[in-house]
Amino acid sequence: MLKNYLKVALRNLFRHKLYTFINVAGLAVGIAFCLLIILFVQHEWSYDRFHPNAQRMYRVALKEITPDKTEYFNTVTPIVFAPMLKQNLAEVEQVVRVCTRSNLVKRNEVSFSETIHIVDTNFFHLFNFPLIKGPKNTALRNPNSVVLTEESAIKYFGKEDPIGKTLTIRLRDTDIDFTVSAVAKNAPSHSSIQFDYLISFENAKHIWHERALKAFFQVFVETYIQLPDEAALTNLQAKLPAVLKQNLGEDYTPGGYNLLFQPITDIHLNKDFPEGIEPISDPAYSYILATVAVLVLLIASINFITLSLGRSVSRAREVGIRKVVGAERKQLITQFWGEAILISLLSLITGIMLATFSLPVFNDLAGQTLTYNLVSEITLFSLILSMIVGLLAGMYPAIFLSRFNPIEVLKGHLKVSDAGIFRQGLIVFQFVLSISLIICTLIMSQQLRYLQNKNLGFDKEQVIVIPTGADETDALAIYERMKNELATHQSIAGITNAMFTLGEGWAEADYHDNTNTVRAMAINVVDHDFQKIMKTKMVAGRDFSKDISADISEAIIVNEALVKEYGWKNPIGERLPGKDFPPHQIIGVVKDFNYQSLHTPVKPLVMALSDSIFQGTENVNFSSSSRRKILVRIKPENIQTTIALLEQTWKKAAPSLPYTFSFMDETLNKQYQAEIRLSNMMNYATGFAVFIACLGLFSLATLAVQKRQREIGVRKVMGASVKSIVVLFSREFAKLVIIAFVVAAPLAYFIMHSWLQDFAYRIPISVWIYLLAGILSLVIALLTVSYQVIRAALANPVNALRSE
Repeated sequence: MLKNYLKVALRNLFRHKLYTFINVAGLAVGIAFCLLIILFVQHEWSYDRFHPNAQRMYRVALKEITPDKTEYFNTVTPIVFAPMLKQNLAEVEQVVRVCTRSNLVKRNEVSFSETIHIVDTNFFHLFNFPLIKGPKNTALRNPNSVVLTEESAIKYFGKEDPIGKTLTIRLRDTDIDFTVSAVAKNAPSHSSIQFDYLISFENAKHIWHERALKAFFQVFVETYIQLPDEAALTNLQAKLPAVLKQNLGEDYTPGGYNLLFQPITDIHLNKDFPEGIEPISDPAYSYILATVAVLVLLIASINFITLSLGRSVSRAREVGIRKVVGAERKQLITQFWGEAILISLLSLITGIMLATFSLPVFNDLAGQTLTYNLVSEITLFSLILSMIVGLLAGMYPAIFLSRFNPIEVLKGHLKVSDAGIFRQGLIVFQFVLSISLIICTLIMSQQLRYLQNKNLGFDKEQVIVIPTGADETDALAIYERMKNELATHQSIAGITNAMFTLGEGWAEADYHDNTNTVRAMAINVVDHDFQKIMKTKMVAGRDFSKDISADISEAIIVNEALVKEYGWKNPIGERLPGKDFPPHQIIGVVKDFNYQSLHTPVKPLVMALSDSIFQGTENVNFSSSSRRKILVRIKPENIQTTIALLEQTWKKAAPSLPYTFSFMDETLNKQYQAEIRLSNMMNYATGFAVFIACLGLFSLATLAVQKRQREIGVRKVMGASVKSIVVLFSREFAKLVIIAFVVAAPLAYFIMHSWLQDFAYRIPISVWIYLLAGILSLVIALLTVSYQVIRAALANPVNALRSE
């Protein structure tokens, strides 16, 4: 019997190839897209859960609240936290500090600027990063040991065994030989700690001054702890005030210096905590993508159900004949449900194949290295979902058609129009979702275009950034040699240097002013020519001058935001109102420019020619490398030749250092990678949703034409033109799209208004976007239905009326 059901089902599917293709293609595309998005979202939510003790691991954060209620919140903490917590709190089982530095790594004649992680010796006891070679217990015990990952080991040693071999790492201004003690597996992509080189924290003395090692108001490292259980956290927090008071002494005020403990599994997707060493993701994007994936799959499922309802009309006579020849109702139910489930399973198999083949492209789009395991919870979920969709799609023919009186069916007296309103409702719902996606995609694209093209207050084009990777003295010497060498080349428009470039985090510092109010500002140490090369605009005072020697140690330039915050009417000649600053004065005010991403408004900033300005600050946070960068503005002609010239010049100026470069505009665009990826995925989602919705509309048009063939024939006999018939049918479908647009417009506005609030600088939501989305949807819908309508209108009316 089962074999007979399957034979009949396959025969029916092959006989109606278009019906089968539309159902399988629509549902398969929806399943494939949903699978890929689920993989991405699952990866985002799996961060750091691979550690066996993840539920007991926390990252320490520091929140300082000043008397005037100003908050300073950091997940990068003082170095001294680790010993303080371990020595004073019995609840702390393990504590590990993690810090990154950009350092030169050499082996023989091969050298690269690398990111080195400085960690405590018990790093591999707290974190689950398996070692391939070397002992776990002693891997970092020796201060002159270095642990490499598989990738970094291959980079320097190829196929050689790296254990016992030497790498030279420059710490601050000293070259130190390190022996490779172990090789670790590459850190998983869903880890909040990504490393290539690990050295012991015993080397901190080579990196920081003694004062920094003991300071409670300077942040340098991430601090991780492990507790015995969740209850221990409550006990620990109760003891903290006394411990802080004991260690801070007079600097401690109740409620002013607070330690928070963030679960390690919470780090990657919690924007309530500041970003630490590694970037974090906005959880809203995961929710948006998951919702979009569900919507696309829902549209595909509705399309399948709609087409099944449409096909039911043409199968009513089949039901009558089967009943006349003796078929029982339960056999018909089994047949109809079996066919629907069979299509669902075919769609699932096709969808999995599409997802597997599309995964490399999707990985490029998402910036991930995701893999799909066929035997997984995702596949099981997809199988169950396909079965449910198949049962829903087969419900109407299985339950309703199977109970019809065969005599009524064969006489042509059967009425099956009672599902028409329901089918139209499903089509409207499909287009509500599709039009909403179109509007959201258009607004996202507009916002991204705005972010990438907004006037930032400086000229970002044709600027090459070359990180020196050297200490201050060497970096300035390299810069002078390069500047002298390039002075005569016509392809170079200018050259300067800075501690921080545009598009990366500047040093964030704060201090108490003369009234004991906490002031905060961003600081950059620049060169005399920085303003000229970057083409910022001075609104008051003057630029740095090489002819005025005092500028080197005393002159600072501030922005309009700082002047506004301090309430100065004439800032020239003023000094920052802190008691610990060395002698200095404001010589110029620069027009506000966006040195940070457009997610945040422009904050007060200070630019100086030397780092002496840091002496008056209390808390300093370096969110990126403070090694000097050389900024070269080049002319747009012969860019590749100019890049080669810069490399040759670098090799002369710094023969022992590796050469790397980037374009500033590319660095600035990287600030919006998450938004770019989201927008790209939304583009695909919208395309799939519209495609699937059009399949549903096509099926509805096919049904309408089949039901009204005789009406079309009569109209043609009575003199109706093809145009009038097309307009008549198109008007009915246009009403559905217009109703969908009316519902979708406010829904999309609410979603996009909320999304845009994350940007300090954003576009207004224009009416033309809605008009474009509405017109586009209407045109697509009318083009979809026009084929069937025109075909029916052009047909010979005699064929339709012959049976009358």
